[in-house]
Amino acid sequence: MLKSMILKLYLNSTYFLFRIEYSFVLRLFFFKHSIAYLRALLNLNSFFMYGLVNKAIKDLVTENHGDEAWEKVCEIAEFHEGDFISMSPYPDKLTFDLVGAVCQVLKADANDVLEAFGEYWILYTADQGYGNLMNLTGGSFVDFLGNLDMLHHRISNMMPELRPPMFKTRNETENSVELEYRSHREGLIPMLYGLIKGLGKRFEMDVQIKQIEEKSEINDAHVFLISW
Repeated sequence: MLKSMILKLYLNSTYFLFRIEYSFVLRLFFFKHSIAYLRALLNLNSFFMYGLVNKAIKDLVTENHGDEAWEKVCEIAEFHEGDFISMSPYPDKLTFDLVGAVCQVLKADANDVLEAFGEYWILYTADQGYGNLMNLTGGSFVDFLGNLDMLHHRISNMMPELRPPMFKTRNETENSVELEYRSHREGLIPMLYGLIKGLGKRFEMDVQIKQIEEKSEINDAHVFLISW
């Protein structure tokens, strides 16, 4: 009888300790994962665009549609600072809000706005004092594409918060080249189309772009065929 009571007491205490330990492990597991989840959420706003990009959006709008259109864009995007400091970082969210507001004010498709901006950006950066740096990046269209990462590396010395995409050329022929595009930002492929077209104009070439591969679980890059 006494042995039975001792055994039952032992089993109950063991089960109680197991419950405590199991509960602690579960809480620790969910705590760690909740912290990771919060960090992931915070990372959504941890990337930055420099003011030069937002300033280019402003200039694109004012040059083609006037100051009044830009004022409406700022109102919708809830941007009330007046202007941008070119070398200061701003949250990605502001840039995307500005693009969305431009679409709303101009009643334009987002893809069209991003493509127009990409093409404008090539000419704009040259006018903003980066012309010599761009000249050093490549003397031909294909060389320039192949040296984009080097260009971004040089610029990052002046803009430490810069998080640029990565590019790699492959399978070059006499009238075409394939371009691998990797970016932590989603939804900017239309802007890439505009950038490539603008770069083609820089080298006085009429280029066509076609996506031939999409980013997937087994492929970490979007791939484009560029021909001329």
